[in-house]
Amino acid sequence: MRRLVFLFLIVSNVCFGQGLSNLWLMGYSCCSTNYGGLDMDFNSGSLTMNIHDRYMGFTETVGSISNSNGDLLFYSNGIYVANALDDTMQNGTGLNPSAYTSSIIATHGLAIPQGNLVIPFPGDSTKYYLFHETDDDDHRTNVTMFLYYSVIDMRLDGGLGAVVQKNTVLLNDSLVGGRITATKHANGRDWWLFVHQYNTSKAFTFLITPQGISAPIQHDLFKPRGIWYGQALFSPQGDKFAYYEPYNDLDIFDFDRCTGTFSHFVHINI
Repeated sequence: MRRLVFLFLIVSNVCFGQGLSNLWLMGYSCCSTNYGGLDMDFNSGSLTMNIHDRYMGFTETVGSISNSNGDLLFYSNGIYVANALDDTMQNGTGLNPSAYTSSIIATHGLAIPQGNLVIPFPGDSTKYYLFHETDDDDHRTNVTMFLYYSVIDMRLDGGLGAVVQKNTVLLNDSLVGGRITATKHANGRDWWLFVHQYNTSKAFTFLITPQGISAPIQHDLFKPRGIWYGQALFSPQGDKFAYYEPYNDLDIFDFDRCTGTFSHFVHINI
């Protein structure tokens, strides 16, 4: 018997703030209009689903952010950034330089789950970090060698935003593809960003503050993680962390939002 485990994160106000994560974009541009442009909208307090005809598709990589009213600001599929009018954002092309990225049709996007993540600048409501990565060995082992970030300034282009810093290398190391996730610091302003080293038990967290992004803190999470796609996430309150992939199953930790450390490791065989 095959058993499927789904770790499904409903992002709370504790993590991302009112409205910022209320609109989820799905769907891809292929084969039929029924495949593309599905919006999952939580702004009313319950889920509504709408078809939205957009040029960008999402194979697996998708990152987006809304304002405090739940209105979409911008989104990306790992190849370029689009604004709220579904047009290419100023300076929004050319993300994630690699042979693999160049081989993918821009309207389809990268095939890396959790390969994009948008985080607001602490203390600045007009700027956003887009953390992103690609496959740097042309999809042979799905390893990425660079964790990038780009910066979006929403004051530009008449409020539609522009990419003002692009493909800045935050970490040069062999990393598992995707599984970029984050949670708020206990102070309610700063952020903890998480990624995992390829084929080892080592993970990294970065503290994001108004002064910038700190050097990574290294952690031993006891189980190696490799090419098998899975999911990593924090609980809505940020005090728990779960990590699943098919080869090494499910790990659950306590997470200290003050120090950025993991404890009380529990492994569950699936």
